[in-house]
Amino acid sequence: MTDEKKKQIAAALEAGARSVSPEIARAVVEQEAKVRPLWEKLGDGRDEYRTLWMILQDAVSGVCRDIPWNFVAAAAAAFAYLIYPFDVIPDFIPLSGYADDILMLDWVVARFADVIDGCRKKKIPARKRGAKHHPERAR
Repeated sequence: MTDEKKKQIAAALEAGARSVSPEIARAVVEQEAKVRPLWEKLGDGRDEYRTLWMILQDAVSGVCRDIPWNFVAAAAAAFAYLIYPFDVIPDFIPLSGYADDILMLDWVVARFADVIDGCRKKKIPARKRGAKHHPERAR
């Protein structure tokens, strides 16, 4: 994929994130049944994408209220791009069909690495214990 195409995709994601409302973010999270079958198609970054998805779910559900809105909007836009059929590179094209979707998710992971790392530090101990809520709220 050319650098120009990568810039176009990043610009599309930024524009999409600006138009995401809480209702749209919630609608994206409700599409989990469409996201789960795609994990295997997403390649090496799928653990990062699963983490991104869990953080988005926590933010939308209100479990974790300290996640910045710009992160929620960008993650929702990237996952919307993944699950809905409006792509720069159509998903049915072998090998390259998911390249733009992966680039979107990678951009969010790179752009918000500090948010993701902060959420990991708070959530991993709770998930290991089986808690379903934010550990800071469990006190």
